[in-house]
Amino acid sequence: MILFFLHVVYGYAGNVFVCGEGPGVTGVVLDSLDRSPLPGAVVELFDSASGETLSYRVTDDEGAFVFENAGKEFSLRVSLLGYSVKTVKVPDGSSVLELLLVQEQLFLESSRISEQVIRSSQNGDTLSYNAAAYRVILGADSEALLSKMPGISVTDEGVDANGRDVRRIMIDGQEFFGDDVLTALKNIPADMINQIEVINKLSDAAQMTGVDDGEGYTAINVVTKKDVRKGALVGRVYGGYGIPDKYMAGGNVNYFDERQSASIIGMGNNISKYNFTSSDLVGASSSGDSGNGEDFRVKPLAGLSSVASTGANYSNKWFNGSYFFNRISNANHSRGEKLSPLDEGKDLYSTWDSDFSALNYNHRFSAKITLNPAKRHSIIIRPYFEIEDREDGKSQRTAFSNIISDKTVFVRNRLNTDDNERGAIRVGGSATYRYGFPKRGRSISLSATGRYYRNANDEITSQYTFLDEDTDFEPSAAKTFSSQHRDRLAEQGKVSATLNYTEPLSKKSRLVAEYRFDGNFSKGVNMTYLFNKKTEEFSEEADKRQSSLNNTEFLTNAVGLRYSYYFKKISVMANLSYQNVSYKGVFTLPDEDASRKTFHNALYRFIANVPFNQGNTLKIEAHSYTINPGVNTLHNSVNLSNLANIRAGNMDIVPSYFHDVKIRYIHTEKTRGITFSVSANWLNSPNYICDSLVINTPDFEVTDGVLLGEGNQYTKPINLGGYNKFGAKLTFGIPVKFISSNFNLNSSVSVSELPGIINGERRPVHRNWFDLGLRIDSNVSDRLDFSIGYSGRYTMNEFSGKFGKSENNYFSQTAMGRIKCIFWKDLTFTGAVRYVQDINVDGKFNDQFVYCDIFLGKRLFKNRLGEINIGVNDLLNAGVKRFRHTINASGVTDVLNQGIGRTITLQFIYHLRFYNLRKGK
Repeated sequence: MILFFLHVVYGYAGNVFVCGEGPGVTGVVLDSLDRSPLPGAVVELFDSASGETLSYRVTDDEGAFVFENAGKEFSLRVSLLGYSVKTVKVPDGSSVLELLLVQEQLFLESSRISEQVIRSSQNGDTLSYNAAAYRVILGADSEALLSKMPGISVTDEGVDANGRDVRRIMIDGQEFFGDDVLTALKNIPADMINQIEVINKLSDAAQMTGVDDGEGYTAINVVTKKDVRKGALVGRVYGGYGIPDKYMAGGNVNYFDERQSASIIGMGNNISKYNFTSSDLVGASSSGDSGNGEDFRVKPLAGLSSVASTGANYSNKWFNGSYFFNRISNANHSRGEKLSPLDEGKDLYSTWDSDFSALNYNHRFSAKITLNPAKRHSIIIRPYFEIEDREDGKSQRTAFSNIISDKTVFVRNRLNTDDNERGAIRVGGSATYRYGFPKRGRSISLSATGRYYRNANDEITSQYTFLDEDTDFEPSAAKTFSSQHRDRLAEQGKVSATLNYTEPLSKKSRLVAEYRFDGNFSKGVNMTYLFNKKTEEFSEEADKRQSSLNNTEFLTNAVGLRYSYYFKKISVMANLSYQNVSYKGVFTLPDEDASRKTFHNALYRFIANVPFNQGNTLKIEAHSYTINPGVNTLHNSVNLSNLANIRAGNMDIVPSYFHDVKIRYIHTEKTRGITFSVSANWLNSPNYICDSLVINTPDFEVTDGVLLGEGNQYTKPINLGGYNKFGAKLTFGIPVKFISSNFNLNSSVSVSELPGIINGERRPVHRNWFDLGLRIDSNVSDRLDFSIGYSGRYTMNEFSGKFGKSENNYFSQTAMGRIKCIFWKDLTFTGAVRYVQDINVDGKFNDQFVYCDIFLGKRLFKNRLGEINIGVNDLLNAGVKRFRHTINASGVTDVLNQGIGRTITLQFIYHLRFYNLRKGK
């Protein structure tokens, strides 16, 4: 063990160790005509007998690759978009190979050779796009390039490739900006890209064992052109000021060479741009405030925000690390209304307006470290941390009425105020170690993961009730008043370890024995202190009815076997495991209690990859998993801080069990440039954790001595079967030669049933939608770029039960057009228009907005990489308000938030391009 750690300290960094032992093989991939090096070629090392792929490399800028160990029965397969696939047997002994690839030629009917126009091709489960077949405006980044490629969709929420979420971006095989896909794309210029590869990346453990464990993800590998990474300095700086009082400035600088890359990014604005995702300051064609808040992205808030962000990334052969910082100041004034069914012929109607403000700080860091400390030893380490500090305040004025037989009856008015301070930290990491035995294919690996999460909230809420319909919401005129000080703390820790032993059964099959341990530890503190009207202070002792204090732990032990079979490029994996979950809960408040439970589950996983040929690939995956209830669920306390929406816990909740089935098919045609994909997904749970709702039952006893009251609702989590969700997506892309453009079509469908109970009866919620999108992207030149697109979604929402069936069906559509052209004297015109409509089938609402941006400018300097322009954002002032429509089992809600609105803007952009092209290239 001491020798092992000495190897770690003094060892070298490099690529992951290849399965098997034997002499190394070094090679270079060259063009057969001019013998120029070919970077970005995929070199696979596979078993000659079984066809099993054991490892792969991507050639560097000199076309070179290295496999540290290879045996006598191994072969190499080399592929690169636009070239014929080449396969050779690895010769005995240590070798240096020259592999010459022959360009594929396309012929017209007249039999003359055309220029290379191949758009895409497949190699196993890797889909490659030829960047030269897609033209973008001078200075564009990789985000603009990928948006033109069939099957790839880039939005402010992320990147989707043939129905799969892209989780990482790599440059020539090296990870870039961690999990922040959109930021990575903004830092890669389109003119340095040779090809784009959509790959199925295995998990760290699976890469080491060579057996797919189903924990992989979709990634995009950006293959750069020859020589451009030999000291490339690229980036973009921009700034703009708009009237009235709007600004945006920022930029990025990136350095690339053969062995490393470094990037620095920064941005500041007061126009609610949260992430590094906007191509220019022109914003009509963007989707506005959106985002999922996952990974390194910051979740946008409704309203107006001032944002300051900075970040850095550094990577080399053994290390990749990213750091981000965000400061966000937000303010929003919103209005809304909600209609909730109470009884047959009776609804609760509420309208409100509210003011909200928040100040938020975020720090995020992640890294990947890859080491080969000694022969047969490999290590991958991934540390990370996230820190958040936030304070916010809200004041909301609400009017409640009952609608009975089309008559409106006033109930009450309420004023709610909320001041909150929050601090959160998330820190952890993973480490994977593998030892390869001398026998080829035999290995043992150990993966360990640790995570700690802490979220502390200090909140003061107040509620004023008015019985006067015409009140001005002055607190001193309130009929009743209550206030609470809530001190909440959630702590969660997780440790897990997985031990795998891999044994080759034959040249085509392997068996993996696996043991997994997971420990989840949670602490929940929810102390509520009531306001004493006599002393005008909060009580020193917590109110037991509304407080909870608990510690819970879930200990999971699982053992299983995983069998994999390879034949040529076809692979099949089947896994079956037994899982035992032990639960322990200790509760101090509201009452002292303790409970222990044990859950038993059989889990399965099946994966089949079937590449029929270079143009057709099928993947099938099915697996099951469980989700444990959260710390804020497993308690018996009742939260009375908001009497209109009372929430309780439930100690009888058990983990939800899910079945997940996915199918994906991809078809490509090189000669016609067609890319087609279709995917489907089905998700089911027989014991889904959902809400049980009690409404319109004034005499319902919420807790000892407390009744629900008129117009209030009570929610409690329960386990309930009947969760089903089906989704499918289709994409199709083809070049349209007569207008020098690319045509892309995508269509998707989602059908779901969410279980729920209202007043003791099952009332499932049905949420279904159908999408259709069409888009034409220009492929003319670097002086003209345009896009025309349309997307429509028909949504059907339905919930039914004791009082009949309620429906809310509506249609949303968006039509967009965007153009950027450089014409006489390098003058520029930039325009974007977007039409958005949401219309209810029953005519309850019909919201229509037209967003339009127009800019005139001029390209500057001899290289035309600078530009200054002036114009108008949101010419028609449609974005001054943001509309949001939602539906759930408790009712239909419409909210109108603040937006940016029209601004007259002067802006400057400069694209930094310095390629140290040696050898005259």
